[in-house]
Order: sequence, then C-alpha cells, then structure tokens
Amino acid sequence: MIDLDRRITLTARGQGDQLRLETPPALADARAALEATLALLERDHGVRRNRLIVGGFSQGAMLATEIALAAEAPFAGLAILSGAVISQDRWAAAVRASGPSLHALIAHGRRHPLLLFAAAAALRALLEESGAEVDWVPHDGQHQIPAVVFDRLGAFARRRFGAA
Repeated sequence: MIDLDRRITLTARGQGDQLRLETPPALADARAALEATLALLERDHGVRRNRLIVGGFSQGAMLATEIALAAEAPFAGLAILSGAVISQDRWAAAVRASGPSLHALIAHGRRHPLLLFAAAAALRALLEESGAEVDWVPHDGQHQIPAVVFDRLGAFARRRFGAA
C-alpha cells in the first residue's frame, strides 16, 4: 500500500524525489506472488515470456517493472501505465543487464497529483539510458488511462507480436 499522507507531505515539501530511493515493504511479497503466477502460466498453460507483455497501472506498473527488470529471460514487452521509479539503486543495477533486451511502453499524465510526471520521466530516462526501446506516451490527464494510451498500447502489442 502507498502511504498517501506521507507521499503528499513529501511532495508538498519538494521532497518527492526521496520516494524513488525507497523500496516498498510489501514489494518482495507481491513480486513473489506474481512470479509464482507467471511460473504457473508457463508450466500449466504453455505461456512463453517472449510472447507475453507484462504490465500494470500505478502500483501494478511498478510491480511489472520490478519483474521485467529482474527477469532471466525477456518478456515481449513491458507496459508501464502511471508508474514511477522505486528502488532506484536496485533498478539502476538491474536495468544495466536487462535494458538492451527491454521493450517498454510508458504512459503518464502530466497532471498526475501523486505520482508526479517527473517520476515517470525519470523512469523513461533510466530505461533509455540502459539501451531499452521505449515508447513514451505522455498525456494531459491525471491518474487515468485515456483513449490515446489504449491506442498506443494496441500498436505496441502489434509491433511486439509481429502483427504491425
């Protein structure tokens, strides 16, 4: 869970960047649960990671990024919708290895009140500097997924699956 009061306080003080350095306490448990689900899909349903786009919205976007950066084999893509950098030092180390094989779509609202636009831009820069291919979709909304993002996500999936 995000401590909204703390996030609001830090942002109001101009210290919102401090949140990039932190690792949420429940991240390890959430990561283990998602990795177990992915392993089950691979084992029982024949899902292949190179044919799977992993992604999420808000906290789900950050969890998907955590999984994709640490993956032994790359996913077909990573969709980060209203996400931000967390665990910055660890992610920076992980992306040095995974970046060149990473294909990501990042969408974020310029008017997002809590996950500031600059945090998404920092995530974009982190991935691009590592050699990742990034499809950047800024929009004028807040904490939402507008039609332009759905359109770009569809185009991203078609490209990643060779159906462009």
